[in-house]
Amino acid sequence: MKKADQITGALLLALSVYIALTGLSLELWWGDEGPGPGFLPFFVAVCLAILSLMLILSTLKKDNKVQGNVFSQEGLKLLVTIIGSSVVAGLLVNFVGMIVAMGLLAGFLVTFLAEERKIFTSIGMMVILPLVLYLIFRVGLDVPFPKGILGL
Repeated sequence: MKKADQITGALLLALSVYIALTGLSLELWWGDEGPGPGFLPFFVAVCLAILSLMLILSTLKKDNKVQGNVFSQEGLKLLVTIIGSSVVAGLLVNFVGMIVAMGLLAGFLVTFLAEERKIFTSIGMMVILPLVLYLIFRVGLDVPFPKGILGL
């Protein structure tokens, strides 16, 4: 698993460099109508590069434990839960709105995935993630979200 993580991290890092260079070749910053076409690819590439480096560096730790097979019964249960909850959240968007649906998804996943289920962490994510999404997309980029019955 350690070697696979190193190879995956290196490939993703190379991909992020390519995407960042492509994004830089396009117009990156704001024009009259908002960010240029290179804005999103460049900043996604920066995030991917950071995460790739974190993956590579995590394999260098001596106490790096080998994780179980992702295709085990527990791994498949986790995969189905994540995909299923994401589909349910997607279906809820038109009913309750994007902000509420993402808050519910974040709260559910934090509660389900946490080893220690703490109510304050779940509630915090239910509030923080939608707030961050709202500030980035609605306030910063002026992208409208689907609104639900609550008008959010």
